[in-house]
Amino acid sequence: MKKRLTTLLAILFLLAISAIVIAFILVKDISFSENENRPLQTMPKVGFSEFISGKLGKEMDAYMADQFPFREYFVGWKTRIQGLIGIRENNGVYLGDEGMLFQAYEERDLSENLEGINRFMEKYKIPTECIIIPTKGAVYPSRLPKDAPLPDERKIIGEIQKKLKCSVFSLLEIFKENRDSELYYFTDHHWNGEGTVLAYEKWCGIKGFTPLSREDIQRETVPNFYGALYSSGGYRNVPADEFHLIHPRKRLWVDYGKAKKTHDFIDEGKVNEKDKYAAYLGGNFDYLLIRTGNPGKRLLLIKDSFANALIPLLAEHYSEIHVVDLRYVRKSIGEKMKDVDEVLILYNLKNFMEDDHLRKLDL
Repeated sequence: MKKRLTTLLAILFLLAISAIVIAFILVKDISFSENENRPLQTMPKVGFSEFISGKLGKEMDAYMADQFPFREYFVGWKTRIQGLIGIRENNGVYLGDEGMLFQAYEERDLSENLEGINRFMEKYKIPTECIIIPTKGAVYPSRLPKDAPLPDERKIIGEIQKKLKCSVFSLLEIFKENRDSELYYFTDHHWNGEGTVLAYEKWCGIKGFTPLSREDIQRETVPNFYGALYSSGGYRNVPADEFHLIHPRKRLWVDYGKAKKTHDFIDEGKVNEKDKYAAYLGGNFDYLLIRTGNPGKRLLLIKDSFANALIPLLAEHYSEIHVVDLRYVRKSIGEKMKDVDEVLILYNLKNFMEDDHLRKLDL
């Protein structure tokens, strides 16, 4: 009896291995994962130089992982099983209460970034202000898994305010006061429409602008949005978000300079794609010049992707917005400085700590 069972298990094992090998042969490689929003490793080039350098081995490992048959099915089941045994972290993403997903991150030394910004201000002597956006975990700590590590964002922002030689405005307190309104997407790290409008109103109060009334801000909702944390975390059983498109009801003609020209801030072609956040401005660029036709000063906005949703509202108060995303810039922004009247540095705290380009801002 025991021998028969062993033989049966061996046969089943060989059949499973054979099925996987056949599937690898018959199933066409997938070059891009919509769920993970990233390119997948396809069959690597096989050659002597690739073998000697070790590149072939690394790429083959990635190929086996990325092209494994029924990979998406197994990814989903992996996180379900982890949840059943109490594991609520996968690939740097926490599964919180009510299906809210959070980014895991660690505190980093800020000194070089702060020194780079201070040197930038000293060099160009243009009025500069900074807005720090809290992470979702700092606003909704009670929804995090128990014992999930979370840096003290109030302390970190306090350090930034102390060491930067400009006004630094934190959105942490006002976001915590209004967190019942749900200010972030559940499946993404970005703020949603309510968070965007709240930040806009706070900025108008700081600057003395008269904000658009909420009746003058158009909010469109797009169903079935699965954000970046859904993509990277593998939690396939969480519900979809509604994506928010926020812009003034009055349509505004916008000149995007060399990149493109459009009558609006929304790229309608991207609304139905998985990465719906790219509908704002059409995605991220190294540099955009937005001429609004409105009266006002010329703003240099040094930003991460959070600002993309805010720009349509900020444009009501500036004649020009020079938008710079340091992640994509390959040369000095010094030549832009003669064309602006003030500077706003707007970052989510995690991105502010991790963007090493800030330390070279003065170059």
